[in-house]
Amino acid sequence: MRFPAIEFRQHGKKLYVITVTARDLLDQNRFKVDEWSPDNPAGYQRHLSKGRAKVFADFLQNPKNVSPTSILLAIREEPKFTPLSTKDSNMGLLEVPDSVTFYIVDGQHRVAGIRELHARGGGIDFSIPAVVMYYRFLEENDPAYCEAKQFVIINKTQKRVRADLHDRFVARLTPEQRKELQEVIPSEEAELTARAVAIADELNQIPGSPWQGAIKPPEVPKAPGVISQRTVTQSIITSFLEDKIIQASLDDKQLTEVIDNWWRAWREIIPDAFCEETRDDYVLQTTHVGVRVINELLRTVLCWLIPRGEALTVEKFCRIIEDMDEGNSPEFWKVGGRASVYRGEGGVRDLLDLLDPVILRALKRGTA
Repeated sequence: MRFPAIEFRQHGKKLYVITVTARDLLDQNRFKVDEWSPDNPAGYQRHLSKGRAKVFADFLQNPKNVSPTSILLAIREEPKFTPLSTKDSNMGLLEVPDSVTFYIVDGQHRVAGIRELHARGGGIDFSIPAVVMYYRFLEENDPAYCEAKQFVIINKTQKRVRADLHDRFVARLTPEQRKELQEVIPSEEAELTARAVAIADELNQIPGSPWQGAIKPPEVPKAPGVISQRTVTQSIITSFLEDKIIQASLDDKQLTEVIDNWWRAWREIIPDAFCEETRDDYVLQTTHVGVRVINELLRTVLCWLIPRGEALTVEKFCRIIEDMDEGNSPEFWKVGGRASVYRGEGGVRDLLDLLDPVILRALKRGTA
């Protein structure tokens, strides 16, 4: 096989950039992975995730979409590179023996997505860039080790897009852009994310709000604030934007005001948990569990009060919290207190199992 190629060097070691047609990549004997298994302990590649391959196939099925990043291929037989001229010595033809196997070091899910697209009958008349490496040109003696080293380096050093930065990107998409990316980011998910980010931004800016300046922006080192944007937005989606009663009764502006009122009420009851000097001594607003549980309790409150036409004011919320049998004291939410032992989503569920019946009793007493 012969490929137009560009030769480049890093620390004197030769590598090549080529393009590979999608149709060539259908050949699973020529382009394959060296997957680890008990029967192949020298392998290094992880098991294919069919879900990830399907998402990439969905993405490529839309002719508007392109995938410009290269895959990394390794060969274990020496290639021959012929420059086009002495003037452009780094541009030429890369020739590999017909018996060569191209091992997919990085990009197996993209290749699998192309194969999935073809199996569906989708168009694959396109090419993708690839970097080709040959272990001896990299001054290695063991090809599997050379490939595994690159696999580990790529996957350990690349940083995934932060969830809150992803949400920022989604929030600024237009409806047309959401539709264009719906294979990767479902439209309903994108809409909820955009709304949640807008609500969080508003809470972060309301003068005098417990949330004013408390939500950390993404990708800002040593940013002010006490809790991540993602914690707040996901809690808003889960507790409020996915609840049918709340959505049928409150628009996003009203919901923002109600969330603010609820947290103001908690600040009235436990002021030290919101004071800049002492807030870190409490897990009420500074932890994932605290934020999720307090917002879930608000969901319970709203689903009780809204059908009854009750007020959604700070004063009303304060009376409800004061009527709680448990969970409304500073000691409960202090670091080292009962609430601080709960962790993760399991902790959220366990703490809600404790406090949801408590707040329901308070609501029943208030309307008795």
